Amino acid sequence: MREPALWALLCLSALGCSPGLEAKGDTQPCGPCGPAEWCGAGGIHDQCAEPPVPEQPEWLTLFPGWMRGVAALEDRTLFAALASDEGHRFGLFDARGGLLWTRAHPTLSPAEFSPDVPRRFRGETQLLVQGSELNAMPYPVLVSMDSSVDGSHRLAGCGSECSLGDFDLDRTGRVAFIRQTSSGGSKAFLRQPDGTLLEIDQVEVRNYASVGPDPVAFGGVAWTQDGDLLVAGRSEGPAALTAGVRVGGPGIFLLRLSPDGAVRGVREYPGVEVPHLNGLELSADGTLLLLGDFQPGGSWGAGAIPPHTDLLFASAEGEPLSTASFGTPPASDPHVQVIAWAVSDAGEVAATVRHSCGGFTVRKLTTAGSPVWDKTYLPERCQGLIHTPRPAFLGDEVLVSGTVDHARVDFGAPQVSAADRPVGFLMNLGR
Repeated sequence: MREPALWALLCLSALGCSPGLEAKGDTQPCGPCGPAEWCGAGGIHDQCAEPPVPEQPEWLTLFPGWMRGVAALEDRTLFAALASDEGHRFGLFDARGGLLWTRAHPTLSPAEFSPDVPRRFRGETQLLVQGSELNAMPYPVLVSMDSSVDGSHRLAGCGSECSLGDFDLDRTGRVAFIRQTSSGGSKAFLRQPDGTLLEIDQVEVRNYASVGPDPVAFGGVAWTQDGDLLVAGRSEGPAALTAGVRVGGPGIFLLRLSPDGAVRGVREYPGVEVPHLNGLELSADGTLLLLGDFQPGGSWGAGAIPPHTDLLFASAEGEPLSTASFGTPPASDPHVQVIAWAVSDAGEVAATVRHSCGGFTVRKLTTAGSPVWDKTYLPERCQGLIHTPRPAFLGDEVLVSGTVDHARVDFGAPQVSAADRPVGFLMNLGR
């Protein structure tokens, strides 16, 4: 059941809406457009076009405030990171999006901790939640808790000049994560259940101010079914890692470690250039997925990487399989970018792609990287923004959560209005 105050924030198309929302999204006007057209509505930021017809979701739930990410639990309830007039909180929704409860962090007040991106791992009841400790500056932190929010344990953190990247949890409580600095450096860490921390880095770290960024950057971690840890990175030239191995370059590499951090081997893919390596996932069937803005021409298997590649598929043993793209060619819309992705237990992929207009497209892919469908949602006439739409899987169904701010958005049935304050949304786009 939805909260009564929620519906005061809705502007259903049948009731009419008042104009005058602050324009935030469309910064490059096209000139006069036709009566049914918007500037940028077709995905090209400086051209008039009719917007795509939004597909109605299986269900849509709204929340007065911010939706910052959702994790589907084994009982099909949905654990969410929220923010509202009550401050930063956690919420639990049923499988149809009905709000069951909201609760604050068990030890930190809503003004001290901002949760973001909760994740559940296969076979585990433990949740990992990435968020920020709110001091004079926000400090990224990674905590663990169960879905009852009765207790919490701080696993990792860093200062205001640092951010936490990809993270993964194994069945014994070992946590691997990436830490990145604003100066371009990165390190991978393996945290044992007793709190012991193993650092995975290069032996010689450059002085960024004098010689430029480090030649090695870590971008993803994933635990295999047999308990080993895979660490993905890119190298711009030969380098020695503290784990006791050397990598060449330029190219990407997969470092394989035992649960206690001993090196089992390294696999390299020379010639594969990727300015930013953004994540690593391993599905239940052993398919390995690497997310990044891969440059064309590098060798991946029998062929070269095509233009506009966002995702590389391989087996856990490193055998190359295929490539896929989430976005549109930069020549069409240079502002398109992948902002979040999720992998189902079966290995399907969903990603949200942001458009310059302020809206987003959700793309679902098969386990081999073939597109299944695209579904696009835009602010009316590119006014306002849709913040951080993040996908998650509920079985083989795709969920998307995010926040509408200073905008009206047609989600296929109701038209959601967030003229005065943000409105969080959670919807099921089906299979």
